[in-house]
Amino acid sequence: MRAVSLGSGSKGNCTLISSASTSILIDAGFGVRDTESRLAKHQVSPDSIQAIFVTHEHGDHAQGAGRLQRAWNVPVYASHGTATGARLEQFSPLRDGQPLRVGDIEVTPVLVPHDAREPTQFVFQSGEIRIGICTDLGSVSPHVVRQFQDLDGLLLEANYDPQMLAQGPYPPKLKARVGGDHGHLSNQQGLALLQQLLSPRLKTLVACHLSEKNNTPAHVQSLWAPHVPQGTTFHIASQTDGCAWIDLTELAHG
Repeated sequence: MRAVSLGSGSKGNCTLISSASTSILIDAGFGVRDTESRLAKHQVSPDSIQAIFVTHEHGDHAQGAGRLQRAWNVPVYASHGTATGARLEQFSPLRDGQPLRVGDIEVTPVLVPHDAREPTQFVFQSGEIRIGICTDLGSVSPHVVRQFQDLDGLLLEANYDPQMLAQGPYPPKLKARVGGDHGHLSNQQGLALLQQLLSPRLKTLVACHLSEKNNTPAHVQSLWAPHVPQGTTFHIASQTDGCAWIDLTELAHG
């Protein structure tokens, strides 16, 4: 199983999860043409996408869902709250903790604390390989910690540096939202969650959803890198280019 971020940040989010026979998108924060262009950079055709999963209704995650669904004729999966908030006309419902299967990938939705109607993040499993995507949550619940154990790959939020947020250009109300229990994870909160999820099987870590105004890759690198175990590769996803492929296929043959 492989994963690649096509872009991660406040201007749009989309991740591709791919197994030997199945490819699915997580979030649709870009338009049809932009998404297809980002897929093409990784030699992926839209014809290979079998489903789209939407984490929550905010525009940087859901604005392209309906258009991609119509353009590609693929199913969209979302919680009832997300579908209502995103005004999805057609969707397949997701329920917290209830796995479902698309091709040879099992997808488990995980309810998270975020300022949306019914936001979920996801754990994906194909064979013995497990990849988790965990962004857009303002605090860490015991449920999140339980669900994201024993991963081979993890895409984890590092949204803001607290000092940059405090001194930055956001108005007080927005600063309170971002830094609140239903906002986003700071670099320090993300690291604290990472330390609860580390296991010997974690081979690849990607820091995601960095704020352009309240964070920098250098801040994340300096804080997280000393805690990443030897043997675990560490990437930082960007808004423009996402990240390189996380390829865990070889683990299935190890």
